[in-house]
Amino acid sequence: MNKVFKFVFVVVLCVLVSRKGKQSTVSVSDDSKLSASDQQVGVLYDKIVQNQLDYKTIEIPKFQVKINTGGKSYSSKATLRIYKDSAIWVSVQPLAGIEMFRFLMTKDSVKFINRLQQEYAMRDIVYCQQKWGAPVDLYVLQAMLTDQLFVQGKKKKKKKDYSTFAVLTSDSRPVLSNKNTKKRYVENFYVNNSYKITETKVDDKQSQAVLSCKYDNFIYVKNKLFPMSIGVAMSDVN
Repeated sequence: MNKVFKFVFVVVLCVLVSRKGKQSTVSVSDDSKLSASDQQVGVLYDKIVQNQLDYKTIEIPKFQVKINTGGKSYSSKATLRIYKDSAIWVSVQPLAGIEMFRFLMTKDSVKFINRLQQEYAMRDIVYCQQKWGAPVDLYVLQAMLTDQLFVQGKKKKKKKDYSTFAVLTSDSRPVLSNKNTKKRYVENFYVNNSYKITETKVDDKQSQAVLSCKYDNFIYVKNKLFPMSIGVAMSDVN
């Protein structure tokens, strides 16, 4: 991956937008064994999808962004909005709610505003994927931020898209892994016996780089477990 664009982006959600106020987190194990029937790809796929949060818009008014890049570490408060299948919007406000940076990803472009340096940039998705060295688009990123399955390059996932997957065990954890040897980027979804994804990894077989997302501190939202702590990382082999 291009070192200029290498980053570690950790999101810790501080406030859940809910009329019920704060809720206690639920202990979710990530190393539980699956039943024999759950180790069938089709069965496991159905149960994961059934336990995903259905939403149209997600707004988190307060979360913490931590970015490590170029040997330096930055931390700031921000606001996150996800408009399903439409846009991902992030506003970084380090001082008293004053916006310093804004990020907007749509289906075909990425826009970035740096108010501190009075800079504005807009790039198409293909250009950004080349710079990031990862096949990240709107649908992949929104799925990773909401703890859901995804299929690279597709807006909607279908069970038949997972015909090349197998249920394996890695580090004592069940993982739904893509075994398609023709693909450069390979998806791995680590699943527990609550049928929640506890970690997603996309491996670049060519460069050996890894894009990963870890989920923790689950709470119930609309009777579905949803992670309140999400850590996203892109790393090189170096």
